[in-house]
Order: sequence, then C-alpha cells, then structure tokens
Amino acid sequence: MNIRIPFRSKKANAEPCTLCEARCNERLRVLCVKEDCPVRSRLHELGFCASVEFKKVADGSALICHLFGTRVAIGRELGAHVVVETVR
Repeated sequence: MNIRIPFRSKKANAEPCTLCEARCNERLRVLCVKEDCPVRSRLHELGFCASVEFKKVADGSALICHLFGTRVAIGRELGAHVVVETVR
C-alpha cells in the first residue's frame, strides 16, 4: 500500500491500516482519506479528517464509529478509503 500520509503521531503503536482492517473497541486516529476516494468530501463532512480521534464500535456490513459524541455508520467500501492508526 503506497499512500502519502500527511500526519503521523509518534505515540502510535501500530502500522497504519484502513478503517476496515482496524479492530473494534480501540481508539483510532485518522491519518488521511485516500485521494482516489470518490466521496472524499462527504467523509470529511462526516468528520473523518486528518488527526481526528474516534472509536470503532462495530464491524459488520457497515462500520459504526463513535465520532464527536455521535455514532456514524459508513459502508465497508468507504471504510477502505480511510487510513487510521491505533492510539494508546
């Protein structure tokens, strides 16, 4: 996976992965939304912006994330465009 990551925390313990690959019930930080994402601006409007921290709470046909005090559900296809890191 060759992705340009504009922001990377020194506190991260794991390699970057997509939101689909991330484990449930862990604090995550958005590193970037891939540039080839067809609805990149919509993901930004939902709150998936660089350096935002959130928790992934469910992983099924939809990914449910607790973001800014609200649960947001996105499809797995969109989750594959969000690059995250685990926050400890």
